Amino acid sequence: MIRGTIYLDYKGVPQFKVDVTQFILRGNEVVFDFSGADEGSKYSGSCQLARNGDAFEGDAFYRYEEESNDHRARIVLTLGEDDGDISATGVWTEDGENEPYDLDAEFRDDGS
Repeated sequence: MIRGTIYLDYKGVPQFKVDVTQFILRGNEVVFDFSGADEGSKYSGSCQLARNGDAFEGDAFYRYEEESNDHRARIVLTLGEDDGDISATGVWTEDGENEPYDLDAEFRDDGS
């Protein structure tokens, strides 16, 4: 199973680390499940991205444990591959926000 980590920075300052619990790349689509914590509040969600030129883009939906409403973020990724490992760069823009987080990610098949 492919798993990994997404790192989100804002203006060069690290902000969040998101754990990707399952990453699937198939042709013109990327799908992944993720979880993390924001100031002690845990969240989890999923994302489905479609190829648009050289990039993949789409929406992520996630929910904090103590809330009942979904949050949405727009994600744009460009993928690279090196010796079986997958890297990604791009942006993560929270719904209602004008400035995106810079996104860097690393994914690896853990053999499970």
